[in-house]
Amino acid sequence: MYVLAASGLRSAAVFTLDTETGAVALRTAITGMNLAATTLAIDANGNAYCTELYTDRLYSLNLTTGEATVIGSITRPAKHLSAQGISP
Repeated sequence: MYVLAASGLRSAAVFTLDTETGAVALRTAITGMNLAATTLAIDANGNAYCTELYTDRLYSLNLTTGEATVIGSITRPAKHLSAQGISP
């Protein structure tokens, strides 16, 4: 399982969480965003997406490199989002 953790307003990282042991390991730091990521969603094909705090942008996220690429704006302020989901 992947989890997102933000540190302050400017940095975030993706971690893996072992659901059997509870062990957490850093997967990658997120780059390419001005502010911290606020949500993380991964679709059935392994494509990852995140939103950016206060800018209301949706990004695609490379889970190997951590590079975030702007897709576009969202209509709800990202600071109010606490979860994200993708319907297959």
